[in-house]
Amino acid sequence: MRVYYVFKINKLLNTSYEKKPVAVYKLLDKINTYNKNEYRNANNIYRKIVLKMDKRNIDNYILMNHINDFYYTKHNMVHELYSSKEKSKLIIYNTYIKIITTNNLPTFFKDIFMYGNDYFAVDFDNKDYFYLDEFKLNVLAC
Repeated sequence: MRVYYVFKINKLLNTSYEKKPVAVYKLLDKINTYNKNEYRNANNIYRKIVLKMDKRNIDNYILMNHINDFYYTKHNMVHELYSSKEKSKLIIYNTYIKIITTNNLPTFFKDIFMYGNDYFAVDFDNKDYFYLDEFKLNVLAC
């Protein structure tokens, strides 16, 4: 199972580091590894990098994309896909989306990309990171 965290990145940071996703990853990873004593500093940096999610609109958008899918369920801000090809759970929080999945590129990535841009996905455990972009969308379409 992989756990992805998807963030909506500040436009200025996104423009500055669009070609250097490693820099965005390092900032997020550093925040992720701060200890409790450094919480205030980490929170200040986090709020400058990451924008709040439009929870209700994203929630409704994903619901409308999958409402007729037999293998889809939803409860509150939790969306689940359970098919023979993929088992994924998407949870929408205030400043990020968490995706727990059996796939390297879950179907929910396509939904998030189609909803808007400037989204950055990170798998901290596997040190994997990337912008959700046309390339990823094309890979999902195959």
